[in-house]
Amino acid sequence: MSGEKDNTRHFKTGRFTMILTARKVSIAITINRLIRFGQKLPWIGRRIPDSLYGHQDSKTILLILANLYRLIRRLMFKALYIALLVAFSFTAMEINEQPTGSFNLDAVLTLFFFLSFITAPLVYSKALNLDIGTDLMMVDQLRADAHNYVPARIYERKIIDFGATLPFAILLSLHEAFTLPQALLILLLQAGMKLIGESFILVSFSLLRRRLVNAYKILSYSLIGLGLIVSLIPMIMISLKIYLPFQRIVFHPLFIATVLFTSVISIRCIQRYRHYRELAWGTVVHYHLALEKVKPKQKQQLFGNADQWNKNLDAEALRSDRFTGLTGYAYFNQLFFYRHRRFFRKKIMLRTAIAGLAVLGLSVILLLTGPPPDVDLTGQTFMLPLCFFFAYLLSLGRAATAAMFANCDAAMLVYPFYRSPSVVIENFYLRLRKIMWYNAPAFSLLALFAITGDILSILYQSGDPALVNWVMVPPYLLTVMMMWLFFSFHDLFIYYILQPYTSELGTKSKLFSIIQFAVYMLSYLNIMLSDVQITTYMMIVTALTLLYVALGLVSINKFCWKTFRLK
Repeated sequence: MSGEKDNTRHFKTGRFTMILTARKVSIAITINRLIRFGQKLPWIGRRIPDSLYGHQDSKTILLILANLYRLIRRLMFKALYIALLVAFSFTAMEINEQPTGSFNLDAVLTLFFFLSFITAPLVYSKALNLDIGTDLMMVDQLRADAHNYVPARIYERKIIDFGATLPFAILLSLHEAFTLPQALLILLLQAGMKLIGESFILVSFSLLRRRLVNAYKILSYSLIGLGLIVSLIPMIMISLKIYLPFQRIVFHPLFIATVLFTSVISIRCIQRYRHYRELAWGTVVHYHLALEKVKPKQKQQLFGNADQWNKNLDAEALRSDRFTGLTGYAYFNQLFFYRHRRFFRKKIMLRTAIAGLAVLGLSVILLLTGPPPDVDLTGQTFMLPLCFFFAYLLSLGRAATAAMFANCDAAMLVYPFYRSPSVVIENFYLRLRKIMWYNAPAFSLLALFAITGDILSILYQSGDPALVNWVMVPPYLLTVMMMWLFFSFHDLFIYYILQPYTSELGTKSKLFSIIQFAVYMLSYLNIMLSDVQITTYMMIVTALTLLYVALGLVSINKFCWKTFRLK
């Protein structure tokens, strides 16, 4: 008996130790990422030595920053969740044309009950969703004992969730319908439901593993599907003006006793579960298989067929005596673009054809209908903001930089002379001119599209050239030229200042993805500026483009030879 007690005590101590170890590893990863991020910053990066990675005593400030960052991120996610609850409840009310002028607490609580008490325990269980960072490193690389590690992480996640939700429970207690003990009880019951969800998933996995080869994957997808179905129930209820009596259910003694009693049984199940190792390795294998499937898709998304451009080149394309008048990297780049002219020509012609069809289609529409009768043709612009989004879609910069890396730079960056400051900067300016030249046909038609829609539309209606505000043509041309400059410069600038691509034709740069998404959103949001004052819009586009290009050129001349490296 004493031996069993010692083993049990050792088992519990091992799990507590595992929680501390996982926290240390997780925080160390966050700190090292902060150091790595700081080393990439201009001016500051050179002052951060590599030796800082190993100096534990000097990481106190970074430790505080890392924990503060984690706390803020967790609170932001909880705040976002509550905001989404409110937004979804309003959306459900609007489906049935219910008045949404006042805040409907019953609708929000109905949605909260289904999502927090049922969907979240099913979909966001820790046992079935180990983190791709800390957890996979501990299980896959550091070979942590899954029978100690997974239960420890389950308990840790519930404690963290409880602490992160505590401030919002206190805010809820300020509402006249709830007291502080009631708000805290909701948190306790929510944690209990999550423990019940964990045990339900563990038991389900035990049953499925005997009958199905790929039990982990099937269980994961089944729970996601079930969670989506459960999430639709409150939306339908709210749209039908049916609200769950949240307080009568949650604060009912029978409900409280059932949840607490089942939670105790769930904890016992979590403690005695025997298949953690198989479950954890199912997560590891599933992650690595998913990663292998994503790589080709990511490569296709980033490069398309650019990595195939060097294949099947004809003898004419391989001639090296065509540009004998050029020397150095002017010759080098001209030869590269000439050898791949057929592929670039296809992309240029496609974009030009799309822009041309847009101009033709707009002209036909104006000939048949004329401009809208309530349009103020002198004070507002309708087409220029739309053209900004079109410019994002038509720009050849992303395809050109991908082709440069896949067919040239991936091989050349291994040589030190190719990474020297003079070579990198010279190649940047040569390539910038070429990309602007490639973008010129499509952007010329884009300018014609904007001028046709905003300035020449009155000509289609009246047929009188005297009514056309010809003075506005040069500002329109200037604004589209700024768009041409921005998108031609931006893609090449980001490519040189970040160099996000790896030798395997993938990308590891999260900053690159964030910037690309931000530019896309900026372009898309321009569509909503249909009633902006024309002079204001032109001034903003022109000023910001010139400022961005100026700062970008300074950065290129100072830093790009340091950042343009093979990863």
